[in-house]
Amino acid sequence: MNVRDRLIRTRLFRVAKWPTRVALWHLGYEIQRIGSSEATVIRRLLQSEDVDLVVDVGGNQGQYGGFMRLLGYSGDLISFEPSTDAYRLLKRSTKKDSNWVAVQAALGATNDLSFLNVSANSVSSSLLHVTRRHTQAERASEPIASERVPVLPLDGQLDQYGDERRIWLKLDVQGYEGEVLKGATHTLPRCRVIQCEASLQALYEGGTDYLELLTIVRDEGFTMVWIQPGFIDHESGEVLQFDFIAVRR
Repeated sequence: MNVRDRLIRTRLFRVAKWPTRVALWHLGYEIQRIGSSEATVIRRLLQSEDVDLVVDVGGNQGQYGGFMRLLGYSGDLISFEPSTDAYRLLKRSTKKDSNWVAVQAALGATNDLSFLNVSANSVSSSLLHVTRRHTQAERASEPIASERVPVLPLDGQLDQYGDERRIWLKLDVQGYEGEVLKGATHTLPRCRVIQCEASLQALYEGGTDYLELLTIVRDEGFTMVWIQPGFIDHESGEVLQFDFIAVRR
């Protein structure tokens, strides 16, 4: 154990830190060791798994792709986003990045056309209908429009990148995870890492249950290595969704 680790385990350090933690809690923040942060975990896995293609399913306005670039990932990145307004902003994010491609489409089990329920906050938009539980916790998740969008299976969408790529697959598809994975049976064996959002409660009608999702990921040969609460009902304090990262082992 090094000097820093001995220090942070002392009672004096923990007591001294406590008032700061309480003050931050009142502001809506919490102290977390850098070594366990999402950014640190992602950086380490990008390197250890030698990832050379990030597939961003549910790219929205490009927030995740931009985050990966900030973390130092400079390889190929492809983002899928069906919403017209969000895609317009996503496309703007990719404009000066020759290694980042944007595709305006939803992903699912088969080639199809479907209706996207566009929420007021855009990030809650889904091919599924939002439940009352969701809108109770976040009013901005209420749909304000509907768009007819193409739905594509992931298999076949990455042909231009070749079969030897080591893929990081990120899913943020608001309950549609199971359908996306059904359309990725040939892609999954090439994936080294899966990063995904999972729902603990029914937030979308017919959405993939978190136990079902974790079982699919486990049966595909992945081991969960990181987990963090995501969407929280701030009235009740209940965690409604969490994010996880799983690695092929």
